[in-house]
This record gives sequence, C-alpha cells and structure tokens, in this order.
Amino acid sequence: MRLFIGIDLSQSMKSYLFNVSKTIEPHTRGHITREPNYHLTLAFLGELDDIQTEQLKGWMDTVDFKSFQMKLSDIDYFQKGERYIYYIGIQSNPSLKSLYQKVLDFIAPLNISLHGKFSPHITLIRQGKAFPVHALPLPKTEENIDVDTITLFLSHQVDGELTYTPIHRVKLK
Repeated sequence: MRLFIGIDLSQSMKSYLFNVSKTIEPHTRGHITREPNYHLTLAFLGELDDIQTEQLKGWMDTVDFKSFQMKLSDIDYFQKGERYIYYIGIQSNPSLKSLYQKVLDFIAPLNISLHGKFSPHITLIRQGKAFPVHALPLPKTEENIDVDTITLFLSHQVDGELTYTPIHRVKLK
C-alpha cells in the first residue's frame, strides 16, 4: 500500500483551496488537485506491507500531542524540470514543526528515508507551466486550519483518479 501521514483539512478550507486553484489553473494549464484530496503531508511513506501498516497504526495511537492552529501563507511553486507544482504555504509554526518531529520519531523503526527538508505546503496545481501567479488577484481567507487529528492516507487510483483515502485517524488532545 502506498501511504502517507498528513493533516486532513475542513471542507470549507478544501473549497477555498479549490477556488484558488481554479483561479490560477487557466494561466498555468496544469492539473488541479481534486477537492477531496487537499491535505498537508507530514511524511510520505511509500509502499508499506500489511504488517508495517498495522505497526504504524499502533504507533500513531500512542501519539501524545496537543491540537493547534496554523495559517496559510503565500502561493509559490516548485520547479520539476520544465513543469511547475504550485502550492500554498503554511506560516511558520513551532507546533507544526514539533508534530513533524514526533511523526519522524514514530516512523523511525520502519527505516523509511525521507528526502529533503520539511517544507509545509498544500499542493494546488501539478504539471503546470510557468506563470507569475503572485500577480493574480486571488481569493483571500482568514480561516485558520485546526490541527486536531493526524491521518494515515492510502494513495491509490479509483476509476482512473488519484485518490487519498483516510485509513486511520488519531485525535490530538
């Protein structure tokens, strides 16, 4: 199973992000993230077998962490070859960094190597072309993201669509 640990978002936040994506998509001509798939990845785990998955669920159930809020920041992009991945960032947040470290601690026994530094973001558009999105008038929100749960997601295809299905959730305190 192809898995990752992340933070699921409220439906209102997913709707907001989808509206932002629809605003920039015609300019970037990329692939919009499907509305139900918006999330913030804490750790991409890759392929895990059933035994590893059950171990991981058990470790997740032991997480002792206080819920918190985070805020969106600016839209930016990562360049991959000639294509661009557009995303919205997350304002610096010590609680988020601590939660990320806690996740690293409980996945350590699985010997999964994570690549690069933690750069919290929510992907809006994949496979886009270059465009100065900073110049666009984009919808704004003052909504905070409530982080009160961490989720183990299954990444898979359903009827030809990339789908992220929650398979285990752990409530934070």
